[in-house]
Amino acid sequence: MKKLIFLGVTAALLGAASCGDNNNNANEQKVKDSLERASGRDMYIKAVTDAEAALKGSKQFDGKLALAGIKAYSDFIALYPKDSLTPEYLLRAADLSRGTGNYQQAAIYLEQIMENHKGYPRYADACLMAALNYDDHLEHTKDGIERARIIYQYLIDKYPNTTYAENAKVLIQYLGKPDSLMINDIIKKGGK
Repeated sequence: MKKLIFLGVTAALLGAASCGDNNNNANEQKVKDSLERASGRDMYIKAVTDAEAALKGSKQFDGKLALAGIKAYSDFIALYPKDSLTPEYLLRAADLSRGTGNYQQAAIYLEQIMENHKGYPRYADACLMAALNYDDHLEHTKDGIERARIIYQYLIDKYPNTTYAENAKVLIQYLGKPDSLMINDIIKKGGK
């Protein structure tokens, strides 16, 4: 009977030890995966940094360099959507998209900030950029003007005593109207 108990305890200990090895192997694999992700992240950050350096080094706006920058930002954003750098890269990608005339893509990047990164320190900047993008470039698309109106009103309500609200109050009055009308009104008011 003691031999059976001894064999049972030994088998249990060996089983536990082998599970421990599996757990250690699993933990080692998790550490390896984490390190690979970290080095992958660094690789994507380097791609962004290199693209930004190329853009800054160019004497004039270069559409091909801008597209390379957008791709670098997009790759990072797709792989690390919850990373602390993601909202900043979204904003930069939106800015470059606007520069290349791809206003619809800029709107998508800005909407991602508004939906998923409310704690981003430049959140109000992103909202104003989105409203201006809809107002200036997507006014003829389905719901472009209405989306601009919603965002302007959000800025007025959320940031009432700021330049964001002041700008939104002026801009909301001229939605769907030619820019020349706003410019003429500003000149008339400035002359009085």
